[in-house]
Order: sequence, then C-alpha cells, then structure tokens
Amino acid sequence: MKNIIIFFDIDGTLIDCSKGITKPTDKTVYTLKEMRDSGAMLFITSGRPYCLINKEIRELDFDGYITSNGMCILMEGKVINSKIIGGYIIKKLISLSNEYNFGYHFETPTSLYTSSNNRKFINDYFIRYSLPLSIQNENFEEISKIVNKISVYLKKDEDIKIISKELNMLTFHKVEDCVYEACYDYISKGSAIKEVIEILDIKDWEMYAFGDGTNDIEMMQIVENSIAMGNCHPQLLKYAKYQTASVDKEGIYEFWKAHNHQEKLDSDVV
Repeated sequence: MKNIIIFFDIDGTLIDCSKGITKPTDKTVYTLKEMRDSGAMLFITSGRPYCLINKEIRELDFDGYITSNGMCILMEGKVINSKIIGGYIIKKLISLSNEYNFGYHFETPTSLYTSSNNRKFINDYFIRYSLPLSIQNENFEEISKIVNKISVYLKKDEDIKIISKELNMLTFHKVEDCVYEACYDYISKGSAIKEVIEILDIKDWEMYAFGDGTNDIEMMQIVENSIAMGNCHPQLLKYAKYQTASVDKEGIYEFWKAHNHQEKLDSDVV
C-alpha cells in the first residue's frame, strides 16, 4: 500500500459559501473517509486561523492543520509551529487604518481582535462566510503579541497599493473585493507543507493537494499531484497538474473516483 498524504484548502475547495455550501457535502465527507480508510493522512491547509474553521470540518478528524496561510501548524490538538507578526508591524497597520479608515482583524489560533473601523462590513463578511462572531478577544495587549495573520477590510480596493507598499514585508492575498489577508512574504502554505514533511519524515510519500485560490500557488508547486477545483482562480491553472469539477459539482469526489479507481464510491454514495 502506498503512503499518501493529502492537503485540502477549505474555502472554494471543501466548501463554497458563495454557493450556499457552508459544510462539506455528503459525497465529500464519504470520499474523505475512503481516503482515510485507505491509509492516507489528511491535512487542512487554509488561510483561516484554527478558531475560524467550521466545527463540521474539525469533526472530520484531520491529522493536522496548516492555518493562516502557513503561519501556524497544529497536530494532535497542539501548536507545533507558530510564526508571530512583529509588534512594529501591528502598530504601523493600526496607524494606516486610522489614516485610511479601513478595518482589520488580527488572528491567533484561538481568537481574533477586530477593529472598530469598518466594523459593519467585517460583521457582514463573517455572516456571509458562516464565521463565528463569538471568538473575539477584546484584550489588545494580550492578542497583539501572538498574531499569526492580519486581514484588512478596505473602503476601496486601490488602497491596497498604499498599504502593501508601507508594509512591504508582508504578502497580501485578495480574498474578494476590498478584503485581503496578509502574512510574512517568506511564509506560505507551500513552506508550511515543507515543514510538515520534515517533521513527519515523509519525503518519499505520495502527495496530493486540492485548492482554488492564488494563496494555493506555492502549495501546488510543492506537491506532485496538485488539483485545482473547477471554480478556481484562473492563475492557479498554470501550477496545477490536474483540474477537477467545482465544489457544487463534487470535485473532490469526482477526482478521487477517476484517479484512484474507486468504483465503490458510485455504488455506496447516493
């Protein structure tokens, strides 16, 4: 039996909130079980911090989590590695927020700190993506020392040019219009996968990765069997070995059935 590890993005891959799919479909859940039963290790590889991963996904018992675009790695319920954004960057971003009137939140594995600027837009975004609003930490002094990732919520998209120039040690990924997430420019999902490979000593394992966004590019470059979802950003196709169907067309199920000869899936899943 081959040793296999499979990495999954969340938004646009396991779920698609824009299509009303806020938890993995029955076919996706079944396919994950088939993967696990075949001996594969399963990892989440997401831009979300752990505290914003839906309970329906956490309950699927993944072997590990690469979160905040590679800034944090968790296994067996413990933080294995966590990169912290420096306090001077936090202070600079707050200053820019006050000057350009944009909102932000700071992420840690367990909680968020959210600005008062543009708060309604932030709350609407959380509701749209079925994210919990109850994990806020109002203690800025506490949370500012352990920030893994920053998200910004702009009044207008063009402001990102000014912000990214002022904070050029960070890489900003566009999530949707006026929403960007940022972490250190030398950290990515791909660099975190390299760390996981080293920690687990699995260099010779067969590796797969499913993703849909530009923050999945480095992951696609690391993993031999890279799969872009049918709803992916066009730029991702240059780096993916395969393309499967979109989330609403059961892309994960369809790929695994086609490439791993899982005829059993057809008969078992209604």
